[in-house]
Amino acid sequence: MNGGPSASSIMLHLSGLGPKHAPVRQPDELNTDFNMTLSESPDSLLTIADLVFIDPPDTGFNRKTTWSRGDREQEQEDVYFTEEDDISDLYQYIDHLISTKRLYGRAIYIIGESYGAHRAVGIARKFAEQFRSLAGLVLISPALTSSTQAEGADIYLPAVASIMSFHNFIPKEDYNNVSQFSVEHYRKALAVYPESSAQLENEIANEVSKLTLLEVSWLLNHGLSYSLMDIDDVLVNQKRVAIDHYDGRYVKKDLNSKNPQSDRGMLLQSYVSIVDRLATWLASNGYYEPQSYQWKSRQPSNFLPNYYVPFNSDIDTMDSFLRARTRTRVIMTCGQYDLVVPCRAIERKTHKLRERFKERVTLDVYQSGHMPYIDPTERKKLLKSIKDMISSAHKSL
Repeated sequence: MNGGPSASSIMLHLSGLGPKHAPVRQPDELNTDFNMTLSESPDSLLTIADLVFIDPPDTGFNRKTTWSRGDREQEQEDVYFTEEDDISDLYQYIDHLISTKRLYGRAIYIIGESYGAHRAVGIARKFAEQFRSLAGLVLISPALTSSTQAEGADIYLPAVASIMSFHNFIPKEDYNNVSQFSVEHYRKALAVYPESSAQLENEIANEVSKLTLLEVSWLLNHGLSYSLMDIDDVLVNQKRVAIDHYDGRYVKKDLNSKNPQSDRGMLLQSYVSIVDRLATWLASNGYYEPQSYQWKSRQPSNFLPNYYVPFNSDIDTMDSFLRARTRTRVIMTCGQYDLVVPCRAIERKTHKLRERFKERVTLDVYQSGHMPYIDPTERKKLLKSIKDMISSAHKSL
């Protein structure tokens, strides 16, 4: 299942895991003719497991049911569009599927991308409450909650530096080196500011400036910190490009001449427009009627108020679940060009979890944005990782 919340599973299905594959325009193909075709996918997970792609209510082909009140029919929005009801609805569907297809005893794996990872962890909690086993979780660019949210300019620095390097705005930088600087030096400097020495502040400001193009004096005047909007402003003003926060390798160069700032931080090629083009292409080739498909819900915002409640911790849920289910494995992925769910945020949130369950919980950094499977090389790597997990689990039974 995908995330959003409110996104359908079309991308995971046709550009990621399914038996048919629709390629996605790559960053170096933005200004070229692109022939979208649907072809067989020899790397599909269908070669090793049955696949079920779930569209939450009002996404894809899924629609809310109605119920009668007097002589009126009313959509059951309050039944679906809350965080907990959303998870409960998805669990009930999986429970129904297991029952009707007689899948008792089969190994169940749940794959969730972005907010879909939050859903997957919530479904795992439902499995535990019903004393059911779960073979594994695959959390792609997971938007996970924790009791201590990972915030601060340091979590974005490795991704920002990777994006700057990719576009040759700065000399090539090693992701691991920048990540190490972010953890060992930048984060600590932000924590002690303004009690730190002038020498330390200048050293940190110079290094961050080199990686972000922000002026040293500006950083010193802003407590060594910055926001993504500040990075957007630098790129718009200095390089005349707007980057996609979901995948910083994608940029828009033909900015609004009168108001270039209006283009900053846009969702460009790697998410909304990709899904729209894919859905349009499928409809034009007779796969379904355009009006029957709805990739995004009309009311996604209803999920969000409760999503960042600190005590609703996915990390704590996974910790409890993994203690009780000693065979369950977890694969997490993140993309080094992703500014929406940056790798450093996931690394920080899951550090203790990965230390405690070293053999069962892994986090892999992909040379990708939010969706590692749209890159052909990284897609193969992701699918191999999942297949290896499934194969090793079956051998241990």
